[in-house]
Amino acid sequence: MWIRGRTVLALMVLMAVSASAITVVSLRGPGWDEDSDVAGAAATTSGEGWKPQELNKMNKVLDLIEQRYLLPISRGTLLDGALQGMMEALGTRIRLI
Repeated sequence: MWIRGRTVLALMVLMAVSASAITVVSLRGPGWDEDSDVAGAAATTSGEGWKPQELNKMNKVLDLIEQRYLLPISRGTLLDGALQGMMEALGTRIRLI
């Protein structure tokens, strides 16, 4: 049985869309509030550290990753990634760790 190129392409696109939909559905679950904006936490300029609301968002994301991520990952790796992401958000190209 021969399969045409367009059929293979259509099957590949269908599989990619299906895999993306399954990923989105599996990541959304209990504990994820649609109204919360993880990236939209208000910046603190007082130098007093994280506000309780901001720290709560970080802890919620950490809990979700620990519960739902398929591969084992250390908290240190996640913390290093979070710090690097903060620096990249500033537009800098430095390596903290």
